Amino acid sequence: MANIKMILGWLVAITLLTSVEGYVLQAHAMPPASPALASLLLARTCVKEAGWEITDDCAAIHAVVQKRADMEQHTYYEQMLERYSKPSAAKPWLQELDVAATRPASWPAGAHWEGVHEVKWRAMLAHAQQIVGGKVVAACDPAHWGDRLGDHVRAVNAGWTEIACGDTRNEFWKTKGARWPTHQPEP
Repeated sequence: MANIKMILGWLVAITLLTSVEGYVLQAHAMPPASPALASLLLARTCVKEAGWEITDDCAAIHAVVQKRADMEQHTYYEQMLERYSKPSAAKPWLQELDVAATRPASWPAGAHWEGVHEVKWRAMLAHAQQIVGGKVVAACDPAHWGDRLGDHVRAVNAGWTEIACGDTRNEFWKTKGARWPTHQPEP
């Protein structure tokens, strides 16, 4: 009889822990304030972080941003995306990319927009919409991403493990609870 009570007690404890864990994760999850805005910001970030060609970077970047937004109470996906990948002063046209695919006002002189980058932008935006809509998912479960130069060194020094996320221009990392070293700001 004591064994049955002990088994039932463990089953109740496991059930409660599982329920509480699921509740905590849901309590922090904030959906995108606007799927259209989330897609636009993700597409801009993907161009900034990985270039104009569609690679597996975009879905993995989305996974990182969503995971990080879920970790903070009252943080929307769009807010985390803007915090994690800051606008580029060197490329102000990135912030001018829009859903209508009009030529950005600060687009570089002599660079082709119509028929070249306009087409690539429309494809990237459609790709980002598929990702935000859940139709395209990352091939990995990363905690952070970064470039193969300075970010690589910081990640290795922090003890992170690089993970394969498909055909990417960036590196994606598991952290095992580690954070960026305190002497350098977290992206």
